[in-house]
Amino acid sequence: MAILKGKVAVVTGSTSGIGLAYARAFAGAGANIVLNGIGAPADVEKTRTAIEDDFGVKAIYSPANMAEPVEIAHMISFAERTFGSVDVLVNNAGIQHVHVWTPLVEKQIPNTMKARNMDRDQVINDVLLAAQPTKEFVTAEQVASLALFLCSHDAAQITGANLSIDGGWTAA
Repeated sequence: MAILKGKVAVVTGSTSGIGLAYARAFAGAGANIVLNGIGAPADVEKTRTAIEDDFGVKAIYSPANMAEPVEIAHMISFAERTFGSVDVLVNNAGIQHVHVWTPLVEKQIPNTMKARNMDRDQVINDVLLAAQPTKEFVTAEQVASLALFLCSHDAAQITGANLSIDGGWTAA
């Protein structure tokens, strides 16, 4: 599906996690990508070239610090000079105080196991997913798919809406 063919997407915080899922979803829909975030230069380059190779689009990288307005302006200017315009901006950058190899939900499991005298599966199923009607965690790819849909013509009349992706948790 090339709904973004010829478009340009800037995704902040896109060197890993949900941001990278956004970048890959938009590239899969035909958009050229501006990656932004932190990471070892070799890892960022590997991510950038993988997007180009996997999807046949162009991808560039900006290390702009989202706490610095001048750097943000330079990133957008870099995108415009490189591609001619910016069509999509996903403001995803954030700081997560966990180890890079430890997802946020995973960090909760050991302490909960100890506090409740449960094993890992019990914590996941009986605590973390207890109020979740689907009994599954939301994936980064599912979040990215909604963002991609919102960039499509089919979503043109969705404005100012809160869309929950939580497996029914808030409705339960």
